[in-house]
Amino acid sequence: MADNADAKAGSSMDRHKEIGVNVTEEEAVKDIEPLYDTPTFKTKTIQELMLMGFQDEKTKMNAQALKLTCEILRLLAHEGAARASMQAKLQGDHEVTLEHLEKILPQLVRPV
Repeated sequence: MADNADAKAGSSMDRHKEIGVNVTEEEAVKDIEPLYDTPTFKTKTIQELMLMGFQDEKTKMNAQALKLTCEILRLLAHEGAARASMQAKLQGDHEVTLEHLEKILPQLVRPV
């Protein structure tokens, strides 16, 4: 019954199998762990970019919101790189190019 629930939920293992990659749970966790140790964007840089996008120049972000924004952007960058790498592999390429990034971009950025 649990296998059926995983299949319905579309587990990551099922998605990897769909594209012909066999990844064990242990390997998947091992691949994710290093992401938490990677550097993030500089908070000052993100703060300046955010301020450029605010309509009211009096709008401010507190330190926690800024830190969370940096973390979200870091994860988005890693996810984009991982998906572009997978796209390159699917196409039989050994190097990620702008074409691969352009193909996965709609998966990451969806209009609201």
